[in-house]
Amino acid sequence: MRHDLDYNHIQALKWLNDHNEPLNAQFFANNLSVSSKTVRSYLKYLDKVIRNYGAQISSKSGVGYHLVISDVQMFTKFCEELTNEHDQKRIFSNEFERTHFIVRYLLSECDIVKIDDIEQQLFVNRTTVNASLKKAKEVFDQFSLKIINQSKRGLKVVGDEHNIRACINYEFEFYCSMTINTKEEEKYTSFYKADSHILNALKNIIIKNQNAYTSNNLSDQSVDIIARAIYIAFIRNKLNNKLEFNINVRKRFSARNSYYLAKIILDRASRILDCEFTIDDIIEITIYIVGYRVLLDFQNITYSDDYLKTRDLAFDVIKYLEKINDFQYIGKDIRLADDISLQLVQILIRNEFKLQTSNYLQQRKCSLMADKLAVQVSYYLQIKLNVRLAKDDVYQLAMLIYPIFGRYPFRINKVKALLVSDINKSVAKGIVERLIRNFSSLILSIDMFEYYELKNIDFNEYQVLFTSLRSDDFAFLGNRLKIIYLNLFFDENDKIYIRQQLCSILINGGFNYQAFFNTDNIRYGLNFRTKKQALQDIVETIVSKEKITTDLLGDLLLTEDIYPAETFENTVFISPVFPHTPKASLYVF
Repeated sequence: MRHDLDYNHIQALKWLNDHNEPLNAQFFANNLSVSSKTVRSYLKYLDKVIRNYGAQISSKSGVGYHLVISDVQMFTKFCEELTNEHDQKRIFSNEFERTHFIVRYLLSECDIVKIDDIEQQLFVNRTTVNASLKKAKEVFDQFSLKIINQSKRGLKVVGDEHNIRACINYEFEFYCSMTINTKEEEKYTSFYKADSHILNALKNIIIKNQNAYTSNNLSDQSVDIIARAIYIAFIRNKLNNKLEFNINVRKRFSARNSYYLAKIILDRASRILDCEFTIDDIIEITIYIVGYRVLLDFQNITYSDDYLKTRDLAFDVIKYLEKINDFQYIGKDIRLADDISLQLVQILIRNEFKLQTSNYLQQRKCSLMADKLAVQVSYYLQIKLNVRLAKDDVYQLAMLIYPIFGRYPFRINKVKALLVSDINKSVAKGIVERLIRNFSSLILSIDMFEYYELKNIDFNEYQVLFTSLRSDDFAFLGNRLKIIYLNLFFDENDKIYIRQQLCSILINGGFNYQAFFNTDNIRYGLNFRTKKQALQDIVETIVSKEKITTDLLGDLLLTEDIYPAETFENTVFISPVFPHTPKASLYVF
């Protein structure tokens, strides 16, 4: 029964648990953006659930609701399990999910959409829909799309067809994470969610044909995105929403090697989907391939026209970092300029064509200073070119800048691994093939052994041990190897875990947040309604201790606009964009 609790149920339970005094229905209604009637429904169902776990919700007319706990141990265990369960599902707020539902609803409807229809689909009132529509417009702004309100008829999304397709692709992650209930199944499901067999077939075509680009491989996430882009192109063409690029875009991308790769991929995809793709569809997939390439080998890269155009910009960026941070010699680092220029090629293409990226979300964290410098680069590009980078693009720059705060290019030294299966080497061979296929950019080689053979192995040659055996079987290794436990048939969630573990080895000397903590820089129990109020409180604390002559609040708000703070183990980290204090400081609340 606990699995049916959504975000609002969990938030309501948390508030009841945190407050000793009764809370009235209006408190929940205001904070959850729902009606009082809906609040009563939420609390009634929540009470029904928690009565099985040592607690209940007591209510008194005119006073409010409060939590009564009869079995502390049982209820505490229930809350811990509930939190872990929903953390793993990446539960968003209902307002956030309503916003993205409206985005998908408008993108999937061929006709005009009435606000009344949205109200009925979400079971909310007009005020709540209007608030979510305002947020939805912000999402569409990222893709240069507009919601037009045709008087007495309804709403419709208008804009460039490529940007509409990019937005549809972007929404897939939020669609997969949705927990709110709607009146009917989304049209997004029937239109744009491909059958898993078809999607896997498209992904296999991409993986098989990208081997000619070994120094510019596509990550697993990028392959997923491009496969969805192909399927979306197929559906949009069926709906007679044809793509048409201008002549300059066609000339720019049709002369690339990636164009011929895209042509081969779409030719083979057309046989699977039983359709024909246009020249502009090929151009679009070329843009995706070029925009999502992962640059690992800087020695053998061909310097394209895009690179030559961004090289001067890269030198300007370095000089800006040197000036604002009082660095010495960084402005003469030719190699760093080359590397930044190569990254800017990809970043600016993604920004120009509205390609969102999540390639680096699972590879956190590098360094506060690297993040800070990357935000400064983003700010410079915003001022100079009016280009707003996605958060993940900022992090990609941070990975490049990370070593010695940007003086040398970031390098990945692949790991050498061994694998011990709990069945036999035949099964192990299949696991090795999957690991190499999914993590070729991170793993140099994998050797297979039976458990009894380990006594003759020189473990100094390896950095990682993959196994499906129990952890107790490897107690004798101590800390000599990174042991990654996996299932024989590991899924997408397992892949994320494996990548995280590999990256923790590859990014040596990563920033140690725990060691950086200082009690003077930590604030507890802050409870503000807006981000600005929280930041203002942080600023007042800093100003009371250190001499600040510039607008620290303005810079913190700028940082949040470019690179919003993330929670990390229930903590939010705030770091200034510009150096205001004589020593590095981390303020946490």
